[in-house]
Amino acid sequence: DNRNQYARLVDDDTLFTVPIEWAQVVNRLAIEPPVGRLYEIDPQTVFVVQFFSADSTTKYVIEEGTGRWFLDGEDPQPVDPRAWAESLLLLSNPRIEQIIARDIDDPSLYGLDPPETAVVIVRQGGLRSIEFHIGDVTPDGEHRYVSVILGSVITQDTNLYGVLSSRIDKIVALATDPVLEGAASNTPQG
Repeated sequence: DNRNQYARLVDDDTLFTVPIEWAQVVNRLAIEPPVGRLYEIDPQTVFVVQFFSADSTTKYVIEEGTGRWFLDGEDPQPVDPRAWAESLLLLSNPRIEQIIARDIDDPSLYGLDPPETAVVIVRQGGLRSIEFHIGDVTPDGEHRYVSVILGSVITQDTNLYGVLSSRIDKIVALATDPVLEGAASNTPQG
């Protein structure tokens, strides 16, 4: 009748009808579940991405006028445009799997003081910079601890997040394995 849809509960053979509006919401949630993000930015507003890890610093910069990205240094090296575009997408809205804690007192317990890796994203046009820290692997071995220092969607973000290692490690790799032009197999997958 286009006003109701048949539905079943899990482990129950009873057939129900539910209003079509509710069915559409449930169906959409099953296909496209909502996910949390550390932050969300337009990759086209980024003009510097800097990684701080132990004693090293890795800095990617965009060349004014050309829009080409380079690994900064005494002898700037061009990055692979395709690999870097995918990297910028990863950096533009990292997905979180869980909020582990709120208002943590001692970030060093999670490898966040000092962090294993700190990421700073400077944006054009006076837009707020982003800074987030990546810490230790969680006890389950599946996630890494992450905290957002600047640029969160929450004004004062004191949350401790869990991000799948398989996702966040691709971001960490940008500091240790730059996506340089002509380098073999440096496109992040995921």
